Amino acid sequence: GTMSLGNNLKILRKRNRLSQIQLATMVGLTERTIYNYEREQKVPKDSTLDLLADALGVTPDLLLHGDPEKDFMSVSEYDALRQKMASAKSEFIQSAKERFGLRGAIEAFEILEQATALFAGGTLSEEAKDEFFESIAQAYFLAKRKSKLKNEVQMEQE
Repeated sequence: GTMSLGNNLKILRKRNRLSQIQLATMVGLTERTIYNYEREQKVPKDSTLDLLADALGVTPDLLLHGDPEKDFMSVSEYDALRQKMASAKSEFIQSAKERFGLRGAIEAFEILEQATALFAGGTLSEEAKDEFFESIAQAYFLAKRKSKLKNEVQMEQE
């Protein structure tokens, strides 16, 4: 039921190191509304629930019915993952920049932003995450190499 929503909202907001104002701003609500949701005095519409879940890195279903003990990472796990992802991201983007210039780095960043959303639920094992990053990097560099070859071939034909 919605009984766990307020509690989950508060826990996840704190884990994301967000104040009520910051979360409200991210999803286009007032601080008062967030306060009311957390106190269970108001229930968000589905569209608002989607925005909140997205901002907090969980699915709407987890936000509503998740068990904080089992379904959400602890603050320290969460921070460790965030740091790991941040350094993996910056390495990935740096190598994209070196190989393909700024535009390549921007593309890489966009891909990673989408990928980050997948990890936010915290259900993938460390191995799965590592494999994912490796395969994304390989796929990206492969695609770039192909387009580079294509361009070289075109230039020879001109």
